[in-house]
Amino acid sequence: LGVRGLLVGLLFLVIVSCKKKSSEPEPDLPPETQQGANTFGCYLNGVPWKPSSRSLGNPTLYIQLDGPYFVLYAYYDDNGRDERIDFFSQKINPLKEGNYIMNKKNNLDNTFGIRDYKKNIRFDGTDSDVIDDGLLTITKFDTQKKFVSGKFWFKLQKGDVKYEATEGRFDISY
Repeated sequence: LGVRGLLVGLLFLVIVSCKKKSSEPEPDLPPETQQGANTFGCYLNGVPWKPSSRSLGNPTLYIQLDGPYFVLYAYYDDNGRDERIDFFSQKINPLKEGNYIMNKKNNLDNTFGIRDYKKNIRFDGTDSDVIDDGLLTITKFDTQKKFVSGKFWFKLQKGDVKYEATEGRFDISY
């Protein structure tokens, strides 16, 4: 084989064993889409938050468009955490693209909520002792393909405990 053959063989092994790694880190939130991809995510107090894929066989992403109500919740149950983010509105009827202020100043009609079942914490914008503020933006509502897409942010505070969601996005089929 000789030295030349050995060098060619080593070069071949180096080329084959090298895998090109992407310089792009894997995204920690789902991309912003408008196609009914059944995605949801935000940074909750600066930490990426996405719903679990399933919890005890049940879907963890839910949307309801029923009469005057718009309800959306995302549920996370994994790694010792048990949390849920809720949206509730009586004012998004008919549902259409646009911005919706979500706070008590709207007579409790548009609210965010968060539940941390492990810590026995339940914050709703409807609670009198919760300070709330937020914005829900419906970016796409497709009645033909039956999906709703949007963005959101919110702040909920009760005493010294705060929850802040930033860069929120969802794209959910119904």
